[in-house]
Amino acid sequence: SSPPAQIEGDSRVVLDISEVNRLRDLTRLQTLSRKVVVLRVSGRDLPDDPAGLEMADTIVWDGGDPEAMDLLQRQALISWVHRGGHLVLAVSRNWQQLARSKFGELLPAALSGTASMTDIDPAWNAEMFGGAAIAFQLPLTYCPVTTAALRPDAIPILPARPAGATPLLAAYRPVGRGHVVLVTAELRELLDPRRQTNLQTEVLLRKLVGLRHEEPVNPGNVPALRFDLFQFIEQRTGFQVTTQLYLLFAFLFVAGYVLVATGGCWVWLKKRRMIHHSWVAFAAVVLVASVTSLGAVHLIRGVGHRVQELTLVDAEAGSDQGMALCYFGLKTAVHTSLDLHIATRGRSVEEMPEGSTGLKPLGPNTDVLTLGGGRFRAGQRYEVLAGLGELRNVPLRATLKQFEGFWRGTLPGQLNAALKRRREGVHPDSWIQNDLGTDLRDCYLLYPSEGLGWPDRFAINIRCYRIGTLPKGKRLRLGDLKEVQAEDPVAPGSGAGANKPGPADRPSDLRDAPRAWTRAFVRRTDDFYDMNAEELKRVDLGQLNNALMTLTIFDEIERSARVQMARSQGQQIDRSLKLNNRTALLVGFSEDPGPAWLCWRTPGEARGRWRAIPSENDRRVVYRITIPIGE
Repeated sequence: SSPPAQIEGDSRVVLDISEVNRLRDLTRLQTLSRKVVVLRVSGRDLPDDPAGLEMADTIVWDGGDPEAMDLLQRQALISWVHRGGHLVLAVSRNWQQLARSKFGELLPAALSGTASMTDIDPAWNAEMFGGAAIAFQLPLTYCPVTTAALRPDAIPILPARPAGATPLLAAYRPVGRGHVVLVTAELRELLDPRRQTNLQTEVLLRKLVGLRHEEPVNPGNVPALRFDLFQFIEQRTGFQVTTQLYLLFAFLFVAGYVLVATGGCWVWLKKRRMIHHSWVAFAAVVLVASVTSLGAVHLIRGVGHRVQELTLVDAEAGSDQGMALCYFGLKTAVHTSLDLHIATRGRSVEEMPEGSTGLKPLGPNTDVLTLGGGRFRAGQRYEVLAGLGELRNVPLRATLKQFEGFWRGTLPGQLNAALKRRREGVHPDSWIQNDLGTDLRDCYLLYPSEGLGWPDRFAINIRCYRIGTLPKGKRLRLGDLKEVQAEDPVAPGSGAGANKPGPADRPSDLRDAPRAWTRAFVRRTDDFYDMNAEELKRVDLGQLNNALMTLTIFDEIERSARVQMARSQGQQIDRSLKLNNRTALLVGFSEDPGPAWLCWRTPGEARGRWRAIPSENDRRVVYRITIPIGE
């Protein structure tokens, strides 16, 4: 076996659990928006917990035989999809076993049998075989599925625009935070060179994996530095303001000590003609200063445990069920060890269903240069109970420790909406109503243009509507939106007009939106080479919204040869694949507490009481709601 090798953080990791031939061709393509790494393992060797699958972005399962795995492995794979995984499931002969299993509930369409194809369908020819009228040299067994058989939230992928009776080769369906792509023929047969020689393998595989075509950037314009957007999340939960106050206090204390110990003490002794006792006086000042400094250290650490949080909530319009990615920064007043768990806000840990939460330490960023400084690491070991979503006996040294969590449950409310398409974009009679129970600020509606292929699109094909503030209980008719500020039509949180809405019939082009969202931390590309690491290190947390918007549609941003942005550990934040012909995405920001909170208990108390840790006032919650688009 080959030695372990590090995988670049922004690579798409494809895990093949069925030995699909030619899948590694993806790793050699230079026209993909992301680099692809293909790994292989037998389905029988899959982990029995979804945490063991987190290293994979996409899993390719050819043949779709549920009997190849045990019950726990199948449950782990389904849970992995709900948490954000991308499952490509190809099936034909095993359709009955698959349809009867739990995977049948996830498929874009119900399967009803198999058929055989020799003459390639004209729609398949046009998109995957170069348009030539050819036939399979060996018959292909497939499951006949048409658009009429698709579930309401599913869309065809291949062909992208099928006629009513055209059989589909592939269809897509969102499942939780993840996706399931059904391939109605086995990839082993479809990619077998003995069956055909004209298949455009690149088109097929990259669409199944969910990567768009992109021309490579000019290799001569290599950027001097990759800029990591994920550092905004790290610093948001890093008690930056508190740290700055610590430094200010330390500076003032040292300055005060120098003045008192030298000038003040000397003047006092001179007035009383006691200069001969100067050494005794200086020793007393040193003793008092030492005791004062120790007391001040404990004072500024605070009392109890403190948490800063950033939560990204993903949900669907018309439903109060949601999932969330939670980032926590935890500080304690003293050196201690704690058991940690996530629970729904207002509920205890004991009430949480198994598998509804997960928690892990936020690991070090080894892929790109992180300009935000180092991260605390504990020398002692602690337990990670992935199945329970719990960390036990975590050592904390009165310094910052950061965690990443997963939550699934019921939200306090829901967003209701009805969007209709028209040629220019959203129909004026479309409306959105905020029943989430919290005010949403800096709201944006991302709306794909009609006729987009999946995922063959560029940022210019997605419309961006700035809504501004959407108060709780407010119903907004998109046709009532008024003038937009001309000087900055898309950048959130900037200028006096940041919360003023824009016109629904004149949406902002999303090609310019990422430039506005990222302007604060990459500045102008012309100045990029003149900036040093210290300038880039001074991150303005007021631009956190910009970074989060960019991370949300990161795969849709056209790459630049001069400024190269990275996202290191933020791949799971991307929601680009949620944007398709039938789905829009509303993004809004809230300063109210999120749906989950961090809980602790003393280690060793197996039945000890869990206590919630109230978060600091400086919190951020991002709601990202998918909204179906009607005709």
